[in-house]
Amino acid sequence: MNMTPSITTPTTRKREYTIENFTIDPVTIDQFEIIPNRRQVSELQVAKIHGVLIAGKNPIGVLIVNKRGGQYRLIDGNHRIEAIKRFYSYREIFKDTKIECILKVYENLTDEEEREVYSDEATRRNESYEDRLNIYKDTIMFWKLLNDPVNTFPCKVSIYQAKDVLRFRAILYALSTIKNSTGSGYHPTYLRKEELIPFAKSLTYDDFVLLKEFVSFFQETFGKIGKENAYTSAQYFIPIFDIYTKNRQHCNDATFKERFQRFIGRADIMNYSNSIGRESQSKIRALMIGYANHRVSKNLFV
Repeated sequence: MNMTPSITTPTTRKREYTIENFTIDPVTIDQFEIIPNRRQVSELQVAKIHGVLIAGKNPIGVLIVNKRGGQYRLIDGNHRIEAIKRFYSYREIFKDTKIECILKVYENLTDEEEREVYSDEATRRNESYEDRLNIYKDTIMFWKLLNDPVNTFPCKVSIYQAKDVLRFRAILYALSTIKNSTGSGYHPTYLRKEELIPFAKSLTYDDFVLLKEFVSFFQETFGKIGKENAYTSAQYFIPIFDIYTKNRQHCNDATFKERFQRFIGRADIMNYSNSIGRESQSKIRALMIGYANHRVSKNLFV
């Protein structure tokens, strides 16, 4: 009798979906539901698709949706749907135009599963780091702390670029740099796209307290957070945060704030305002330390 155990061939289990032909018109377009926290829509991209529609072509292709509650929740295709809405409102005659497309339909996915489908299937080359953060922000406790209306943070924090805000990605890079540095070493850390969400989810309330303390100090020393403040850019913000964190045991010294103010407006530091990358950031930090320690004999900054 053959006692050799049978070998089970591994199988891959995938989420099931159906493919449907769909015709969009001014009525059926209302069946598409825009998911909260969708990726930011690019006006340029919408205008480009709109122009193709006006030229009499059909650029819509495949839309990825989750059928839930009688609506097609749009996982991938926001720019195209926005362009179609603009097309129908552009001229009255266009309202008679029907636009054929294909739907890749998932059914009754949870919010988390929608995010997973977006990451697995709807991620394209033009998906930005900010798009990834925006899709997952409601799952990140640290993001909720930064936007808590009760325990108010000292400045506005935004995922996308805006006026008078601190970018969430700069915060993550700053905290990651601190956590990956040892001793007095400085190793600027730029998280990869797939690392952003796991790292953000790993941050604690203590990290929030540290950041809140620093941002208050930063605004007292370097001025209001905002696009017009050069020191708000990641290239300066990250090394300043690193210096502050590694030397905050001296924060009660009478000269602590003044030592940071010494490198404000220094030409050799500001020459790096248009530079990016680890090497230039390390040089910025070294220059800042030089000014902070000038003619100081004790409690040297590291």
